[in-house]
Amino acid sequence: MSHTFTSITHSIMSDINALGTRDPVLIYIGVGTFAGLMTHRINEDGKQERFLEPQNYHQYPPFIRRLKQTVSNLNLYTILIDPIQENPPHMIRDREYTHESFYEEKQDTYVSYDDKFRVYVLRKNVTIPDAHQRWRADDGVIDITSDLIELNKFCMENNVSMFYHDFSGRDVKSVAEYFDPQLGKHVDTIVYGFGARADFGCYFDLTAGHSSYPYILQQKPKRLSLSFFNMYKYVNTGKYYMIEIDKEKYGNINLINAQLDEYKKSLGEEFRSYSLSVLRMIYRLINGLSADINEYFLNRIKHSHRGEIEKLYREEKYRELFEKLIDYYSIDMDIYRKIKNFDVSGKEIIQILISGENPYNWASELRTFDL
Repeated sequence: MSHTFTSITHSIMSDINALGTRDPVLIYIGVGTFAGLMTHRINEDGKQERFLEPQNYHQYPPFIRRLKQTVSNLNLYTILIDPIQENPPHMIRDREYTHESFYEEKQDTYVSYDDKFRVYVLRKNVTIPDAHQRWRADDGVIDITSDLIELNKFCMENNVSMFYHDFSGRDVKSVAEYFDPQLGKHVDTIVYGFGARADFGCYFDLTAGHSSYPYILQQKPKRLSLSFFNMYKYVNTGKYYMIEIDKEKYGNINLINAQLDEYKKSLGEEFRSYSLSVLRMIYRLINGLSADINEYFLNRIKHSHRGEIEKLYREEKYRELFEKLIDYYSIDMDIYRKIKNFDVSGKEIIQILISGENPYNWASELRTFDL
């Protein structure tokens, strides 16, 4: 009988509860993990063979592999989700890369011989509907929202660490933001999205600096727990001053700076390519002009704010909507200015950028703020 996502997560939680050990535990969930980016190489016998390079190893990202190889007694649970996932998954056969031997415990469940590495396969399309607006749950797409909420809660209560990444091309940032209210400060142990949540689509270099997270092991009530340097912990808590303090605690300044650089880069790209465009469209509507708007133009607004903003748009309260959007975009811009040590507020930066009467000249001041 094939798995459901619920049956997999319940099996993992049950297994963790039965471990009877205080050893660290990590859950890795990969969506879109079919090994479709294979290349060819010549082996020692002079024959051509198919090869999956580390930067494309979605089933067992190099960072997760390093954790398994360097953290003593780590228990690793991996969930591979893809409707065309190969059988068995490529990683199960690739001992050269994994340095592991697996047996098939039951259909689509593989276990290492030391019983500390379990791999589950789910051949389905999945969605978090309120984050993936164009992917609604239907007969062919499974809504995993409630299961992830339950799993997040379990991880927080039991000092279990988790990584989730979507390689299918959907923006993982919207998923991370959906769960931020639940996770709060716990995004240092439960991480949604490699690469500081940047939108890399399907082609994600898993060997780049921003794909690895500096970590420490901390003794927690239930077990020894992995804690990761995650920029969004400081975003969620507002404790930006802790970044410099935690740099010393976590070490590996190069990886931390790579993550911070990617965060700043992504925020700048988001504002240039999306936020500024939305403000232009609403500005045109205020002035009685047409605007090239489609039904998805507000989809990148966080789920927690989207309802109120969409309501103002439907009611054609464009001036109020314009001010609401400025306030909304000022939240991220205020984080940006604190990291960059600018002496103006995030809202003041946006007001300077959109001060001209011609909205198509607004981008001219972006370089002033390193955007």
